Amino acid sequence: MARHPIVGVWVEEFDPEHPGALLDVFACHADGTVTESHPLAGTGIGIWRRTGERTGEQVVTYQNISETPGTFVPGTSTFTGAFTIDAGGDTLAYEGIVDLRAMDGTSIANFPISGSGVRRMTMESAVPPTAPAATPTS
Repeated sequence: MARHPIVGVWVEEFDPEHPGALLDVFACHADGTVTESHPLAGTGIGIWRRTGERTGEQVVTYQNISETPGTFVPGTSTFTGAFTIDAGGDTLAYEGIVDLRAMDGTSIANFPISGSGVRRMTMESAVPPTAPAATPTS
């Protein structure tokens, strides 16, 4: 799985009416785990598996069902879906279902979701070039 193109850090922008307003950052790890930071649901933990050379499935669960950034409403928000990565390896498309549940497990809402993401972080883009060492003048 370490060679699958999903392994790495991705960014999704999912509010087309307000570009840059709601960004989701997630990392898919070679061991099949996922960590995610979502502007509404908070931190998500999940799993992914390969279904093809550039395809896979994932399940990610969060402990917040709020619809307002910066607020917390206890419950679980679970995304279950599939993704496809383009031939270049830097863009993905996904679709799936979001399931919102109250703390007692009661279903609150269930709705389809789709979107896209881009690979935004590589070692080359994340690490600034080092400055040459300064030579003392005195």
